[in-house]
Amino acid sequence: MSEAYHLQDVQTLELEADTETIEVAGVRGVTITGSWEIDELFTADSGKVEALKQREFTVDVEIENALFDGEVVKEWLGGDGSSSTSVADNSDPATFTLTGEVDSTNAADTMEITVEQIVFPDLDLWDMDSEDFMERGLSGTGYDISNFDVVSE
Repeated sequence: MSEAYHLQDVQTLELEADTETIEVAGVRGVTITGSWEIDELFTADSGKVEALKQREFTVDVEIENALFDGEVVKEWLGGDGSSSTSVADNSDPATFTLTGEVDSTNAADTMEITVEQIVFPDLDLWDMDSEDFMERGLSGTGYDISNFDVVSE
């Protein structure tokens, strides 16, 4: 029987940049979607597909609401490999690694994922609309999944 996972029980969600690892808390609405571009190859004498090839793998990362340390903003402002309190004149975007872990409903298994080389083109710098806490949403593209596993406890 396949295990069900309790999504209200996220144990760890970390954003790691070159100079800082930031714990993300109060996360709601995380979606990680991997996708390939698919090429359909045809021959001149047939209307049917001869072969399929995949290329250009990307990972869409969406975090609807999260409470997290302001260090994420400093990493994003600084660009690749640096942290800054103002916008850096750097053409290399900051890249992040996202690590997530969630337990099965009977706590027998843990599902893990690590998405690397995530770029967030936009970032909410200041959002005071969310009741008591500043919440941010993140939407970006990753370029590698280095781990997706189900580990038995």
